[in-house]
Amino acid sequence: MTARTVDGVLRTAELLLEARRHERSGRIREAMDCCMAAVAEAAWCGAWAAQAVGLRRLGVLHHQRKELPAARETCRTSVEVALRAGEPSIAVEALLALGDLELEHGSLSAAQESYHEALASLPEDRGDLRVRIEDRLAQLAEAKATRSGAGRAA
Repeated sequence: MTARTVDGVLRTAELLLEARRHERSGRIREAMDCCMAAVAEAAWCGAWAAQAVGLRRLGVLHHQRKELPAARETCRTSVEVALRAGEPSIAVEALLALGDLELEHGSLSAAQESYHEALASLPEDRGDLRVRIEDRLAQLAEAKATRSGAGRAA
């Protein structure tokens, strides 16, 4: 790893930490600015895994601002970058974020697709992620049952 790459990765990490601080303080615009800078820095130095993490965080921030098309696109880009970087765990995190936003907004089939894609991408050694995905699938089943029950009651 070159000094440029190490410096870029460190700067990316600093920017992502700063983004989290802004987010926790309710300063979403500032958090988004930091995430965008982190994504650009990671791209500049070739730190693709860090870029994928920054894109996922940016997608979550778009979701918080109710910018659903941007949230979807950014999470999907995170998945693509993570997979190209050989980082399936990062891709799974982005797929979980994507599924969560779909579930929250009532797009149950899209949420199911994201969660199943996450399961298919899951590395063998990541039982912790498997538990999270299975939990989301259980939430999805509850949402489907509630929707189905509401449909029969009408």
